[in-house]
Amino acid sequence: MFHVVNHGIIKALLFMLVGVLYMVLSEYSINSIYGCGRFAPVLKGFFLVGALAIIGFPGLNGYASKTMIHDALLEAADILPGPMFPLLNVLFYVGSALTVAYMTKLFVALFVEKNSAFELQRIRLHQWQVFLPLSLLSLMVLFLGIRADFFFPVFAKASAVLGLEGAVTVKFFSSKNLTSSLLIFLAGIGFYLLIIRLCLRKSVEGKIVYRNPTSNYFTIEEGLIIPVVRCLYNLLLAFFQFFDQWLIRFFQLMNRILGWLFHTASEQMIKLSTKEEVEEPEAEVMTEPAPYIKPEPMFAQAPTLQRKTSSLQRKTALLVTEGETTVRKTVLRSGRKLDTLTYSVFIFGGILVLSLIFVFLNSTLI
Repeated sequence: MFHVVNHGIIKALLFMLVGVLYMVLSEYSINSIYGCGRFAPVLKGFFLVGALAIIGFPGLNGYASKTMIHDALLEAADILPGPMFPLLNVLFYVGSALTVAYMTKLFVALFVEKNSAFELQRIRLHQWQVFLPLSLLSLMVLFLGIRADFFFPVFAKASAVLGLEGAVTVKFFSSKNLTSSLLIFLAGIGFYLLIIRLCLRKSVEGKIVYRNPTSNYFTIEEGLIIPVVRCLYNLLLAFFQFFDQWLIRFFQLMNRILGWLFHTASEQMIKLSTKEEVEEPEAEVMTEPAPYIKPEPMFAQAPTLQRKTSSLQRKTALLVTEGETTVRKTVLRSGRKLDTLTYSVFIFGGILVLSLIFVFLNSTLI
């Protein structure tokens, strides 16, 4: 958790610096902008703070959280037997050394290499909207590196929610941890000199070119992530198109059922009124003559009832038809992408609500 916070601060600092370079140069290829910050001491200082922090240099926040991760690996290797944790320890050293190598490559390429295209160009941070956040992030990197235990009480409360309790005591600047940091730094410099400097960097017509050996090989993004996402997209698209058609057919079926019910009811009412008219009522004995009132035959009301029933059927059919037309127009107007995205948003929202309800009930019952 501590490393997540530190990593977020460091990456925010570095990405903001990259954004400043892109705003000034409108280019992000290292083969085009190398040497751009050679005469930008303020920008160079901010980048150096971020680079040293992410490689785990002692005194910065990246060193503190990486030391905690390394100590946890060593402790787990002592408690749990097996080759997994020793292997993870080796991978920790190799990954940290590679981080030193590529951050050294970036710093040297951007702020040390000479490029005649930027001899007269100076990158300065005049606007306080840029200088202020960079300064605050750099101060946070320094502060959390010196006072790494500042947020430990907050992390302890957060860990208690997950069922992880216990005081954290780490000797950050012990000889063992400092020696490990030194070994990682030396291995990273070795990787930079032997692999990047000798094999991946060359000079072509007086210009420096960094070669990317992985550009022609398998990549996780193009070889795995994009095909999987495309397959899921097509599956969801087919499902929701089927759902659209089913919804339209459902309303059409309801229209037929309602029409049949109204038609049957109107026929029964007409038959009933005709039958009552045909039957003669029994004569009643009247002591006094009653005033003559011309009776209105019951079957005369049948056309009125029929007209009302037909009008109601037309309105119902029109309502369903308009709803169907609106759905069709919306689907056609929105297109395939918007249709799937809309349903995906609703599904995500439903899953999120159910998850929150489950978490709430779980915490309440426990």
